Amino acid sequence: VVHFMGKKDTVFGILAVNSDGANPAAAGPEYFEPFLEKNGIDVKKNQVGVNYTLYMNAGSKEAVDQTNLEMVQILFMTQAVDLFFSDEEFFCYMAGTDYLADLRDCLPKEVLDEYEEELVYAQGMESGETIAAGIRIGQENEWIRDTGWYKSPVVAGLSEAMKDEALAVKMFLEMLGER
Repeated sequence: VVHFMGKKDTVFGILAVNSDGANPAAAGPEYFEPFLEKNGIDVKKNQVGVNYTLYMNAGSKEAVDQTNLEMVQILFMTQAVDLFFSDEEFFCYMAGTDYLADLRDCLPKEVLDEYEEELVYAQGMESGETIAAGIRIGQENEWIRDTGWYKSPVVAGLSEAMKDEALAVKMFLEMLGER
């Protein structure tokens, strides 16, 4: 009974693959409580799902990389990922899977224009369509520095199967520094 009374619903999930930060500040859902409260979400009943512990080489045939890749795919398929971060090599590998949303369908035009040079495009394997799958973000980004997940440039994108697109987009915009 205590487990079910204290259980929180996950309002959206963040997956940060191949993070290279040694001591991340965003190690748990508590880090995101101010964002949730600001957006009218009850943090006593809801949380952000956070996973920054998966590491893999894009295209590797090693068993551990294959297992981690399967885990990433399962997370996308089960709608456990709304906001996705990775180094550019793995991001591009995942971008062709049709798991990522076209940012041109999600973000305001002025934001897309501002980050035009940093957009990462990919062609979906099944759809064959070329999408703006992600945005390259460097260490000058305050949110990336604050989370502690990455010390090197990263690419961020949104899942095609977001649980709550409006909330995920707000988080993405906050991460970019667009308020």
